[in-house]
Amino acid sequence: MSNFLDRLDAEVGLKPILLPPVHAVRMGAVSPPPNADPVYAQRVAEFMDSVRIALVWFQPSEAAWVLQYRNKRNRPMRATWRLIKEKIGNGLWHLNGETAIFDRAGQVMSAQHRLKAIASGDKPVPVLCVFGIDPEAFATLDQGIRRNGRDVLALLGKQNAETFNSALNWCMRYANKGVDYGAWIPIPNEKVSEAADRFPALEQSVLYAAGKARARPRLMPLGLMAFIHYALSENDPFATPEFLTKVIDGIGVREKTWEHVVRSRLLKGIPAGDDGRSSYIQIAALMFKAFNYTRSNRQVVVPVRGGQEVAPTIVWKSGEENFPELNAPGPVAEANI
Repeated sequence: MSNFLDRLDAEVGLKPILLPPVHAVRMGAVSPPPNADPVYAQRVAEFMDSVRIALVWFQPSEAAWVLQYRNKRNRPMRATWRLIKEKIGNGLWHLNGETAIFDRAGQVMSAQHRLKAIASGDKPVPVLCVFGIDPEAFATLDQGIRRNGRDVLALLGKQNAETFNSALNWCMRYANKGVDYGAWIPIPNEKVSEAADRFPALEQSVLYAAGKARARPRLMPLGLMAFIHYALSENDPFATPEFLTKVIDGIGVREKTWEHVVRSRLLKGIPAGDDGRSSYIQIAALMFKAFNYTRSNRQVVVPVRGGQEVAPTIVWKSGEENFPELNAPGPVAEANI
């Protein structure tokens, strides 16, 4: 076994730093040009001081150790590691300059799929490694190609990162008054942490939605559900639990109430528009409207057609109505027909 694994084993339970192997090298000094931006000059200085580089022969047991103890805050593992394993087994894996990256706390920032492939094999594999990278730099890795907001949130230690990322984008659109217009552009990776800090209670709403993952029928995507839970809870934390229990779970819901009206509407299904998102926007708008009507004790009017009562419904007319604000008054007649 290599002394690299010895160093890993010696650390278990002792300190949260993954030391680079003894043969790791420090990059040579380089002075910034006179016209360099001071921000980047400072980053280079910090980089030169903390970063070490080494070519490491990872034994399968070493790769497995790293994944178990130093991969706690990475993005969710994907099946691509199997393809890497196949290439390694067929002698098609090359040292092409791509590195395995560890942050200053010894956590894997990049290369977990390579490590998984190595751990599942039976031969050591050489990997070019960089140790000591600033953890905040993770958000800029492979920008716009492989990593996204979900991956950044996973690095930040957020549970249910995919649902969290979706809900966070909904929250940002709603906060910026842009739910029902404009292109849906995801939050840039480097802004995800800042956005998450802006909505601290969203984490509880994500847990609420995650708890409904196996519930059937599912009336809406989990990310949208988390956003609605968050928005309603921020508006009225006392009324929200009962309202959502009736609408989402169908527990205690009575006919001729707004909870029943909106639940019935969602159970029928809302067709998607040309943009593929309008159905989700419709769901959010209808939930907001029903919540407003419920809290204001607005009566559900049962329409009569041809002398017969028909089931009341609730609508939101995209393009004719603004996306509803919570507690804003709404047109009763339009909502009942």
